[in-house]
Amino acid sequence: MAGLVKYLHYKLKAQEYDSIIVKMNETTDFALTRVLLMDTGNFYKYKLGKSCEYKQNLDGAPTVILDPPYKNTWHVVIELKDAGEVKAFVEIRRRGNKT
Repeated sequence: MAGLVKYLHYKLKAQEYDSIIVKMNETTDFALTRVLLMDTGNFYKYKLGKSCEYKQNLDGAPTVILDPPYKNTWHVVIELKDAGEVKAFVEIRRRGNKT
């Protein structure tokens, strides 16, 4: 189906001493996902299919940790490379905290 959106999007505010934790559902095929972190301007470019800058994680793990480089509103995109379903939980933790 044309125009099908194949990503999850989370918008959040984080600072340079925070970590963004992304936990994906165990039924997700982690090899077929990539997790991107980008600022607002780049997220809008991404949505339009234009070239944009982002930080990405491709390690294929069910839990991904992204460290924002500075205080900002950030967009986490969990992109599916193939048809399927992904569910995720996203939280912010101060670096060094285990809980």
